[in-house]
Amino acid sequence: MDPSSEPIAPPLQFPPPLAEAATAPAAAEVSRPPLWTNLLAPFMAFIAAALASGTAIAVLALLSDSNLKRGNFQQELERWIEKSSGSFSTTFAFLVPAQVCFLGVAIFFAVIEREPILPRLGLVRWKASASTVALAVLGSLGVQFLIDLFAASWIDEPSDSLKMLTKMFLAPQGLAAVGVGFLMSVLPGTCEEVLFRGFTQRGLLRRWSPIAAIGATSLFFGIAHFDVQHSIAVLPLGVWFGYVAWKTGSVWPAVMCHVLNNLAAFVVMRIWYDADSLDLPMGPATYAVGAGLVAVMLVAILRLRRIEPAGAVDPSLAPPIVR
Repeated sequence: MDPSSEPIAPPLQFPPPLAEAATAPAAAEVSRPPLWTNLLAPFMAFIAAALASGTAIAVLALLSDSNLKRGNFQQELERWIEKSSGSFSTTFAFLVPAQVCFLGVAIFFAVIEREPILPRLGLVRWKASASTVALAVLGSLGVQFLIDLFAASWIDEPSDSLKMLTKMFLAPQGLAAVGVGFLMSVLPGTCEEVLFRGFTQRGLLRRWSPIAAIGATSLFFGIAHFDVQHSIAVLPLGVWFGYVAWKTGSVWPAVMCHVLNNLAAFVVMRIWYDADSLDLPMGPATYAVGAGLVAVMLVAILRLRRIEPAGAVDPSLAPPIVR
């Protein structure tokens, strides 16, 4: 008989040594992704954004008006901001450094955790159908419509921060208006979502329930707007963005929701809003469009509920991270 035709016995499978088997769960426990980075990152981003934005505004003010050095600088700076808040340069200095800090902090902490950066930040392919993602993105406008209805009955006098934001939206003309629209929509929609729904929420989902993770991230998102009225108003949007990101398994749909919401707010405010009260003129057409958007939101919820989320993972069952 040809020796090569004889069956080869499979190799013996020995169990791991008892000491190794006993220490494996402990090793997995030690190498779990840390919780502290997900809670610290938003606060570090708040501090960095405030410092960067404040410094940029102060430098711009001094470069444009040397008289600010005389007298009380803080009072003169406040007057300058009130006078110049509608210019493109002021909007750029106010917004861009802060958003860059949000994105930079998210990347920094993702590097600290020593995981692949893009998956850690949620910049992966979503697992929902294109139609479901489209409904979720359009449904964010339904959420915004409900917020507007609530805000109209709750806010009697807009805060100074909201008034300044309105001036940034309404004052620019021509190409400056196009630039402001881009800065107000694409930049926050990307940088804020990568930090909050990408890094923070995805990290918290490894330790907490979806309700706790989405709720905490939404609170961080609200605080990031540095104004009580604005913070309360964006909380429902934070929950919606978080729900969409969790169900689709990716931050990209939340980015699209955020960009569309901000862009729609910019366009609608420039065309229809009352600049003094910040109220959206209500009439039959407004209610009809709003009701349609709310209906889209409800359909999106039904479609998203059918998706088995991939965000909540038991870290003890996940492969250990190489340190």
